[in-house]
Amino acid sequence: MQGYGNPTYGPVPLVPSSPFISLQQAKNPYPFDPPAAVALLRGHGWQVTPHGTSTCVRPGTRADECGPGITAGAKLAFQLQYANSVQGVSEETDALQSAFAQAGITLTLSGAPFGTVVGDYVPCAHAGCWQANYYGQGWYFNPGYNDPDGAILFQTRGAFNGGSYTSPTADALIANLSSGGIPALYTYENYLARQLPVLWMPQFDLQISAVTRALRGAYPQDSLGNIYPENWYYTKQGR
Repeated sequence: MQGYGNPTYGPVPLVPSSPFISLQQAKNPYPFDPPAAVALLRGHGWQVTPHGTSTCVRPGTRADECGPGITAGAKLAFQLQYANSVQGVSEETDALQSAFAQAGITLTLSGAPFGTVVGDYVPCAHAGCWQANYYGQGWYFNPGYNDPDGAILFQTRGAFNGGSYTSPTADALIANLSSGGIPALYTYENYLARQLPVLWMPQFDLQISAVTRALRGAYPQDSLGNIYPENWYYTKQGR
């Protein structure tokens, strides 16, 4: 994004800075490392074919096997539907496809209008439904959605839990948020940062503003893109 974006490492946004961000979630728990990804897959029963499609050769549930429900010969190949209405999102998914390919993970991209992608983001429980969905925007935590507890997104049967993520541990941590204060929030976000109920994607800047130095009151900018001209006033430039 050439500097015009912000990293995301967990369920609480890192920008703007706030007391809701734990020290652990402020650091990337999974730094970009394709060789480490290849080694991890090979150590768990996968025959890795960089820039091809890796397959499961040791099915099973032991630590060195592919995992529950994965059969011999299963391929690491997925469909990703994304919103193609913003050039940056298209470039981002292209980069993701290229990065996944280094570990033999085939990501087939399918661009669609934003409305289509959002409309498809529903709990998926039947064959032929979406496998990966990216509408190119983050979730807004504003006064209408309370603090960034994420219950609506990650709680079992949460209203916007389109990926059908479910975890008894996450549910218990979410249930404790209303009475546990900031420590409970930190425990919750640290757990989900490593659990990866979704792939944490970087967030685009909403807008780029050019403001003359003579105009005061324009900052800080509203995170929802609203402007407040009643707060603006001019001064002599440079003073």
